[in-house]
Amino acid sequence: MRILISLLVFLFPFAAGSAEYTVQTYRSVDDRDLQVHIVSPDGHSANARAPAVLFFHGGGWRRGSPETGFRYAETLAEHGIVTLAAEYRFTEVATLDEIIADAASAVRWTRERARRLGIHPGRIIALGHSAGGHLAASAAVLSILDEADAYAQASPRPNALALLAPYAATRETAGQYLPPGADIADYEPRENIGRRVPPTLIIQGTADTVVSAADSSAYHEALVAAGVDSTLHLLENVGHGFQEDGASSAVSEQLVEFARYLGYLD
Repeated sequence: MRILISLLVFLFPFAAGSAEYTVQTYRSVDDRDLQVHIVSPDGHSANARAPAVLFFHGGGWRRGSPETGFRYAETLAEHGIVTLAAEYRFTEVATLDEIIADAASAVRWTRERARRLGIHPGRIIALGHSAGGHLAASAAVLSILDEADAYAQASPRPNALALLAPYAATRETAGQYLPPGADIADYEPRENIGRRVPPTLIIQGTADTVVSAADSSAYHEALVAAGVDSTLHLLENVGHGFQEDGASSAVSEQLVEFARYLGYLD
């Protein structure tokens, strides 16, 4: 059990040009191509077998953009990590179970395509901010995802989780997005914690007014109580969007250290 507290210092970003950008479709559903935006280290090749971070953005399952993950991608690329930022359907066209299925499909696609992408299939970290944290954790935990999709041979479960101010799916926050007759407990990872949960890093701002530090601390403690290798990293005076000077750099550094802790980096 680890709890870390950091005060922010301003760090200059890494120089541009240190990464390569591509876009691919990971799923076609409801006449829409869902895309994953890939940021690879400069000179990355299919032979690399690099660790990967698969990012799911926040926005209450209703809005948001995968590009918000690019703020971490440059630093990750400097350390040889591939970042994939996934689109998913929103609540105006999909129910919560369908949105979770998009996230699971993105993990399956990444693992199935890993060798062609120069990614190690056993070193995939699902990174999610806010509602994206719910989706990342859902892919790792929920039994409703045991039904295979187009990539039936690939597991939807990431090898590790990094959750930024993870938002909970409760009757109040997500009840209106459920399929008819569904129980919210079946769609909330915190209600399904067990030893199948992979090593988890939770990064939380102490000034967050959307997801409180107390909520993330309770989540962390529940994971530890279940025998999960969980670390909680608190960023002092940081809000929900991690927009403060130095916040993105602090998050990026923690992600790199997490990958190193997992043995994914030399």
